[in-house]
Amino acid sequence: MWKFFIQQFVLGGISASICLLIIPLYLYAEKPITPQQCTMSAEEINRLIAEENIPQSQLQLGKEYLSGICVEKNEAKGVELLRKVAEQGLPEGQMALGSLYFNGQGMTQDKEEGFKWYQKAAQQGLKEAQYDLGGFYLNGWGIKKNEYLAIEWYEKAASQGMTKAQMDLGNIYWYGISVQANREKAIQWFRKAAESNDGIAMSSLADVLLDGKGSNVERKEAVDLYLKAAQQGLAGVQFKLGRLYEQGRDVQRDYEKAYMWYTISEKWYHDFEDRKRNLASLLSDAQKIETENKAKEFLKLHPTQVVP
Repeated sequence: MWKFFIQQFVLGGISASICLLIIPLYLYAEKPITPQQCTMSAEEINRLIAEENIPQSQLQLGKEYLSGICVEKNEAKGVELLRKVAEQGLPEGQMALGSLYFNGQGMTQDKEEGFKWYQKAAQQGLKEAQYDLGGFYLNGWGIKKNEYLAIEWYEKAASQGMTKAQMDLGNIYWYGISVQANREKAIQWFRKAAESNDGIAMSSLADVLLDGKGSNVERKEAVDLYLKAAQQGLAGVQFKLGRLYEQGRDVQRDYEKAYMWYTISEKWYHDFEDRKRNLASLLSDAQKIETENKAKEFLKLHPTQVVP
């Protein structure tokens, strides 16, 4: 689609300003450009846009020079462009330059300098930079370790709806990482993460709710969360459901359901065969066939791909 706008610009059908406004929407969409989709014309367009002093475009071109995906790889040019947009104050550029310093890509590694650029981006409210800055403080990368500042920056990112930050805060409070363990705060942050329909977040919340301290309402909620997460293809959650129904823990014991969930997750768990064999002796042939058919139907709709 972006080629159409270039053609219209060349033919005089649209102005340069409109062309420069529309093209980035196609070039820098969320789906990354693959090498197969890149041509010289894409390189020329990116360079043209970069020359018009559009920071977001310069940022993208700098990344392309560093990766060599859409243009011939040139780390020096990539660093030059990222430094330019970072110094102009673009937070995404500051974070990108910080990453180069942190990893030593195209320059000598300097974690302290990397921290400074991440900090600049984080102070402008870029949630990804805020999250990473939390990691700097938590691990002592380029700065003195400070768990309280780490949590502060994680909370800033989490308050902007960043699921990863919410999950990390949940784990920090649940396991008592550098702070006193706090079940309620762990539930609070895991619940926020689960609201994004993230399967791993739902599973983590369910784990906490089933810690033996929860109410009947919490235990029922936990099973519901496991069921939702299982539909996202999380084999670990599917296996947990099998154990719950086999042991009758927090749910009514149901060997058919246990057999079904073990069948669904069997590709990922080597100890499945022993469990399935034990359950098979408790089920009739008709029950086993029906349960295996249900497992097949479930896998058609929800392929198991991830082991959390």
